[in-house]
Amino acid sequence: YRMNDHLKNATTLFLGFISSHLLVNCSLIPFGKKDLDENTAVKINTIDQSALTYRAKYGRDYEIDGNVIAKYPHFDLCLFSHKSLPSNAGIIYIYEVSSKDGYFKTHITCDPRDPEKKYFHLEGLHFYYHSNSNGSINIYMPNQLMAQL
Repeated sequence: YRMNDHLKNATTLFLGFISSHLLVNCSLIPFGKKDLDENTAVKINTIDQSALTYRAKYGRDYEIDGNVIAKYPHFDLCLFSHKSLPSNAGIIYIYEVSSKDGYFKTHITCDPRDPEKKYFHLEGLHFYYHSNSNGSINIYMPNQLMAQL
């Protein structure tokens, strides 16, 4: 019994130390605080039950901003957050991609300084995307996948 009590006390002490260490070292960014530079503040977008939804097609430019959900054939897309770059160099947009069943979510980023096409996959399917201008995104599938649909 004495060994079990000693082990329980040591485990409790260890877990307490780890918890306090994580609380001290894992700080959250204080979004919206006045002490942040307004040009570099991250603004989290809000999507709620009243979101405007529309059917989106692959290979078209869309501006997705505010309380809007673009429903593609294989996933849903909405704006997650955006961050202004210093010296009016543009805005970095982060979009949230959700599987149709809502269980899988990932984030993709559009940076106006990097117009090259980027890649993501969802449930075994591959997609490419790029941005032609601030606030726009174009998502498309490789030609061989489009031919199979």
